[in-house]
Amino acid sequence: MKWKMLLLLPAAWAAAAVAAEGQSAGVISPEATGVGLTFKTRALEQLVARVPGILRTYDEKTGRFGSGLFVVGDQNHLFPLAVAYATASPRNRYHRDAKLLEVIMKGGDALIEVQDPQGRWRF
Repeated sequence: MKWKMLLLLPAAWAAAAVAAEGQSAGVISPEATGVGLTFKTRALEQLVARVPGILRTYDEKTGRFGSGLFVVGDQNHLFPLAVAYATASPRNRYHRDAKLLEVIMKGGDALIEVQDPQGRWRF
């Protein structure tokens, strides 16, 4: 029986805190329900804003990203580009963009080119 009381304590504390602020204990705040949260919208906006900068580091001839010596980690730019390509939103001009898909594919081909027979990359 005692363990059941322990489970109820956090709910009682939350109700007391809400009541102390002058709100009804039965009303759930918009923040608690997720209404008004804008993380996905803001994250997508930031991603879309960064795509041009990522593309400036892309070498169309080789499919590699970065400048100077090739580092396999430079190809990690493929991940945010793939998210931009795949995410439908009126605010995302890169969704299903054929040119962006070509960049992603060539970037993947650049990784395949430098794999060893076991599919590994030298770092």
